[in-house]
Amino acid sequence: MRYLLGVLLFCLLGNLEAQERPDWVKQRPVSSMHYIGIACVSKSEKDYMQKAKQQALNDLISEIKVNVASTSLLHTLEENDRVWSEYEESIRVEARESVENFKMRGSWQSDTEYWVYYELNKFDYEEMVEKRREKAVREGFDYWWQGESSRNRGDLTIALACYLKGLEAIRPAINEDLICSVEGKDMDVGHELYNSLLNLFRGITIRTTPGTVEGRAFQGVDAPVSVHVEREGVPLRNVALSCQFVSGDGVLSKELVTDESGNADLYIRNITSKEPGQEIAIVLNKSLFASLEKSVYKGMLKSVQEVMPQGRVNVSVKKMSVKAFLEVKDGADQVLKRVVSSLLTNSYFDLAESPSQADVLVLVKTEFRKGEEIPGEMYNLTAYYTTVNIDIVNNRSNADILHYGIDEMRSLAPAKNSLTAARNAAMTSVSKRLRQELEKELKRMNIDMLGDINPNPDRLKKKPVANVKPDVKVDAKPDEKKPVIVVKKPASKEPEYAEGELIPNLFVRYVGKKDYGDKTILSLKVINRLGDDYNMNLIRYDVKVVNEKGEEVKIERMRLGSSEDSHRVSATIVPDVEMSLVLEMKKIQSAKLIQISDSKGTVKLRNLK
Repeated sequence: MRYLLGVLLFCLLGNLEAQERPDWVKQRPVSSMHYIGIACVSKSEKDYMQKAKQQALNDLISEIKVNVASTSLLHTLEENDRVWSEYEESIRVEARESVENFKMRGSWQSDTEYWVYYELNKFDYEEMVEKRREKAVREGFDYWWQGESSRNRGDLTIALACYLKGLEAIRPAINEDLICSVEGKDMDVGHELYNSLLNLFRGITIRTTPGTVEGRAFQGVDAPVSVHVEREGVPLRNVALSCQFVSGDGVLSKELVTDESGNADLYIRNITSKEPGQEIAIVLNKSLFASLEKSVYKGMLKSVQEVMPQGRVNVSVKKMSVKAFLEVKDGADQVLKRVVSSLLTNSYFDLAESPSQADVLVLVKTEFRKGEEIPGEMYNLTAYYTTVNIDIVNNRSNADILHYGIDEMRSLAPAKNSLTAARNAAMTSVSKRLRQELEKELKRMNIDMLGDINPNPDRLKKKPVANVKPDVKVDAKPDEKKPVIVVKKPASKEPEYAEGELIPNLFVRYVGKKDYGDKTILSLKVINRLGDDYNMNLIRYDVKVVNEKGEEVKIERMRLGSSEDSHRVSATIVPDVEMSLVLEMKKIQSAKLIQISDSKGTVKLRNLK
């Protein structure tokens, strides 16, 4: 009996709850007068009432349809997905900001659920949209007018900023017609802002005077290049410019900004390339477009850049050979000598055989010392410290041009390793750092070629050793027999090689030239100090030889190790084993250039006999 009563009571309560549910919970209402939002949230959730409200408002906002007028700016930009998506988001933001116009029609809850019902009057919303459109028109026009005034005065930077602020001001109403009447004529503010920004950079010219300058490698140009920027005859002021070598290389003025007359001076501080014809490009600085790039109208940037002006300066470099004598002082490592030699010859200098032929002296000195021992879990380590000093000196004026140094660079090696092995490992690490840093320093050099070369530079002279003779009279002994002497051959001196790096620690060394009838054989060595095998593949077109007349000579046959062919040779270069490379061609007197390239690098050897 009790069980039956319980069942009846449960059914009765369920029926009462079902009857208490309002109609809008049972079935979503439809209204022609209101936007409606309804949400249901479990009461077990934290802040369930606030969550229900937010979900209901989002539901209501989703009912608001965005109509795009066929003559609106948004219709023009509709292909730009980012503009469209950001505009839709701005509609939602605007709606949320108008939350005071929302009305809560009701709420209902059970033991487990919480329901809420919001509505927004469609006429109130349309009135708000119209006020927003009118505000967009007024503010957009004000910014457009300021932009036009700035453009006519030649203030490009302020004009751009005004146009962008105007476009931002109309963004909430970008889907609508933004028409206003100006002095009796209709004007679409959105399209005027858009077109004014697009056309702002049309008609700009960057003129350079002179258009061509002459210079010398490793020297600056005394007189500046005058840069004038104008738009349809109106000088443009406060315009930031960027300039760089598009062919050749050098150091230029860092910042160029036009003055009230639209002028700026470009200084060529140094020319670090020996190419005879070089070119400098001058363009508007990218910072000018930073605000556009960050805006919703970023898609316009491509159209703007298509009409971007550019000025040019041609740099004619007088033909000259800057010669360097490389001096390795006591204690310097031969590996570093090869690295420095490669950097010098690949891009900058011709190596001189003696100081009397050199415009500059390159002095290399290293110190390598053993440091502390470090206990390890598997084995002990020993610390080593390497110091490198490279000085480049003008051999005409004896002035210091550049000093590069690495001070006490620490390296670690197993304590069981020999000093030679530890030194080689340390020099490999030092060489990598030197390649990265020294080339940047070389580009900053400025070499004065005035005056005569010093045939006996003081920097290369060794300190004299005092020869103290005893202050004692020695009687001659005429009867003493003259001693018999044996003439010894001079100690063999290690030959000087022309050598360069194809890639770091893979060297190509020129051995010599031999003539056989109407043919010339050039002998080279490939030396691997990588610590691992290197697979070398050479195609005939990868090897270039220029003779004493400056003519490129055709390679008729090649041999790399045991691989010989007229078109392609290949071999595996193992560490510390010299591999021969032989090039056969028509007879030449000397090789002004041997250039060898493969997929990983290029090496150039110059002035070979």
